[in-house]
Amino acid sequence: MTNRRTDEADHNTVSTDVMLDRLRAHREELTRRLEELDETQAARTARHPRLQRPMRVIDWMYFVAEHDDHHLASAREILKTARGAA
Repeated sequence: MTNRRTDEADHNTVSTDVMLDRLRAHREELTRRLEELDETQAARTARHPRLQRPMRVIDWMYFVAEHDDHHLASAREILKTARGAA
């Protein structure tokens, strides 16, 4: 499995500030869209492409948030190490 969209985004050429701004904007847009869901829409399920199991919207969003947190924690460690080496 590859992540073509991530490769094409070429994140390594984007400044940290720009990357954080993009992440913040996308998270705000996602939150806005989730707030617009009614109970029926929120209860729908879809098959997660990698986990291959049906997930409710709330479960999917929890998974996404945990995944994002993992990457943000890794980025913090890298930045902390880079600052210590400077």
